[in-house]
Amino acid sequence: MKRTKNRALVSGVISIKSALIFTAFLGISGFLTLFFFTNKLTVIIGVIGYIFYIAVYGIAKRKTSLSTLVGSVSGAMPP
Repeated sequence: MKRTKNRALVSGVISIKSALIFTAFLGISGFLTLFFFTNKLTVIIGVIGYIFYIAVYGIAKRKTSLSTLVGSVSGAMPP
């Protein structure tokens, strides 16, 4: 897309491997923080929101103009 062609990952400034490592670190540390400082329900809702964002929104943003609505579901999760 013309709008996103100069982003760091797309332009190669940040490698895919580095981005995946950073994403894994943030995800694991975030869920561990939720696990130790909140309750299990919060962790479960956080995981559902994360998976919904990655899987459902990731596909929807390439397929439909309603992707903003789909993305708002994970954004509305309590954590």
